[in-house]
Amino acid sequence: ILLMPAPTGMGRHSVHSGANYPTALAQIAAQLEPGHDIRGYDPDLDAEYPTSFVSMLSDFQPELVAIGFRIFDTTLSYEPRSYLPELEEGLRTIRQAVPETIIVIGGSGFSFFAKPLMERLVEVDVGFYLAGDRSFAAFVKNPVPRRDLPGILYREGDELVFTGPPEKVPLDELAPPSFEYFPVSDYMKEDVTAIGLESKRGCKMKCVPCVYPFLMGDTTLLKSPARVVQEVEELVRRGVTSFFFLDSIFNLPHAHAQGICHALREARLPIKWGAFLNAARFDQEQRDLFYEAGCRRYYFSFDGVSPQAMKNWKRPVKWEQQRRAIRLVKEMPDNYIHVSFLFGSPGETLADLA
Repeated sequence: ILLMPAPTGMGRHSVHSGANYPTALAQIAAQLEPGHDIRGYDPDLDAEYPTSFVSMLSDFQPELVAIGFRIFDTTLSYEPRSYLPELEEGLRTIRQAVPETIIVIGGSGFSFFAKPLMERLVEVDVGFYLAGDRSFAAFVKNPVPRRDLPGILYREGDELVFTGPPEKVPLDELAPPSFEYFPVSDYMKEDVTAIGLESKRGCKMKCVPCVYPFLMGDTTLLKSPARVVQEVEELVRRGVTSFFFLDSIFNLPHAHAQGICHALREARLPIKWGAFLNAARFDQEQRDLFYEAGCRRYYFSFDGVSPQAMKNWKRPVKWEQQRRAIRLVKEMPDNYIHVSFLFGSPGETLADLA
């Protein structure tokens, strides 16, 4: 089995040279039964790609290639570029080098456009829709696409079959991510948020521009604080000094984030972290707890550039709550704050932008 993130060409074409750790691939690899010959490969870390990729395929001869297509495009106005051409080129390379291999694809970038992508990417045999923890492991056990396996798309003649959404699995029932196939040291460079962990899935908020409720569902699945600390301890054991919580909003639910921070504070691990945060209930007490637990990078999303634009986006936080949270965080040393805006929101004026 070859596990690989989809090539983006970031290092070759982009102002952004860093690669993000393929946490989802590490997660699905951990769910597989022992005995498989598994190799991880990240084309964005390979300066000799695609030449070395062809050599590796010819040498390894994978029976199954699993591709994680995480992001569809840059989303940047100053560098608009789709990653789809890079993916298509990679698929053609795989099919030419190992014609008989089974090619499967998943990830958020795929799930956004699963049906049209399956119609377009003729080299792909099976697509995994949304979370693939259980469905991928079941497919590997019996690598034949079938209607009784939820969460997949495949072709039967001219028909594209979708077997329905995957099952929702309590996170503590899943094996923790395996960092064996993608060494974390390869990602510990200029981006201190490159290595991610999840503490939950799902978001009940209804913010208009957000894709997380679609990707993760509106039912919140929580990972226990003890399990989170266990995974952080594994990162520390591997020499990681910083990571990022992949949750849509880390401090929702409030009590769950508090529990994790209490556990991290008690563990006293030599590691710093960051997260996306909601400012509505972010007060001095929460700031102090997060800081003592190791949080040094705080990400707040305004989306609209005015209180009215935020309201139109149905953001469940007020403009002044965001400002207050930023002031609180800035009072502490060594903190980093990131805020994001969407320019051109409904109801927004040039005066708002000024």
